[in-house]
Order: sequence, then structure tokens, then C-alpha cells
Amino acid sequence: MANSYPSSEFHGVDILTRFPETIKPGNCHFHTHNLVDQGFFPDNHFGLIHQRLLVGGLLSKYWETVIEEHVRTLKPGGWLEIMEYNFLKTAERAGPKLAIMCNGLITACDIRGLQGRINEVLEPMLESAGLVNIQIKEDEYPLDQDTQLSKLGWDNVSEAFVALKPIVSRALPELEDDENYTRFTEETKNEARERKSIMYLYRIFGQKPQSCLLE
Repeated sequence: MANSYPSSEFHGVDILTRFPETIKPGNCHFHTHNLVDQGFFPDNHFGLIHQRLLVGGLLSKYWETVIEEHVRTLKPGGWLEIMEYNFLKTAERAGPKLAIMCNGLITACDIRGLQGRINEVLEPMLESAGLVNIQIKEDEYPLDQDTQLSKLGWDNVSEAFVALKPIVSRALPELEDDENYTRFTEETKNEARERKSIMYLYRIFGQKPQSCLLE
């Protein structure tokens, strides 16, 4: 995007220093920063803020704080976009093994104080933060590994599955054995490929009112 819009400035933020080094246009800037810490960017600064896939990284108690901070740094008329996994819908439409994994992700989030069903509460959060013209869209993320995109999608999901072993093995004690669990995750991958499974993504947009100027 930085190459496509050379007159715009792009800022990427992550809590870890894992930014690309070989490809970095001059109008693209990276920052190591925890979104929970406020005041990093100035008021009324950005025309668009895009946040994605923090369902497994942001504690439930911080979501409203982070959204309010985004609104503070948006220019009047600017837009906030948040994209997250919809694990529940994915589980409802998946094969039996992938459904176990997706439901395990929700359970793991609940145990760790995360919001595994964040898509169900984002709309009222954006409304409470003062955003208007709220729109919701749903995207489908293929997990069949037939394309480079779907291979990357599966890689992202499978990383989460590795951490799920303690949760899944509670429901299926036979998977406490590392070898059995590895076999189960491989069977889940094959199931997703054969059934052409879909990971559902939830996207929500909200606009900061034009009249909203911070003093």
C-alpha cells in the first residue's frame, strides 16, 4: 500500500520487533509499541486505522481502552477498521476435527482472560466510543492449502493449534500424548484440505464524526 499511495504516510505498530527489513518504502514507518499504553500518537492524526487479529493477544479488559485510543488519534471523518477471526462460525461449518480446534481456541481465550467471541461485542464498543456509520462485513479465508494465500492462512491457524494442546487434551485425554496430538493436527489439516474448509473473518468499520474535534 505504501508503494501504491506514495503521498500518504503509513505507520505499522507491533509489540514485538518483527518488521520487514528488505522491503521498506520511505513513507512506511514501523514502531515497537504496546497498544494498551496510551498517548503514543497525537490527537486527530490518522485518516485510517486498521487493526487485525488481536483476539489472541489483547485481554478482554483492554479492548474498550484500545478502541478509545484509536478514536482519539483519528482525524475527524477518519475511519477505524478492525478485522478478527470468527471462530464460532468457522466451527459450526467445519469438519469434526477443525471444529474441535476452533472451539478449543474459544475456550483457551476464555481461560486466559481474552475475548474469544470478540466479533459479538465489537459493534457496541465502537458505538460507545462515539463512532458512526458503522458497517460490518464478512470475509472467507480458505484453509484448503490450494493457493499461497490459503497456505499462509493455514500456517497462521496451525501456530495457534500448537498452543491448544492442554485445552484439547482435556476433552480428548488420548491426545495428551505428543505423538497422538501431532497426528491429530495433521489429520485436521488434511480434513480442511479435503472439505475445502473456510475460516470466517469478521470486519467492522466505524467513522469518527466530522464535528468531533479534541481541544
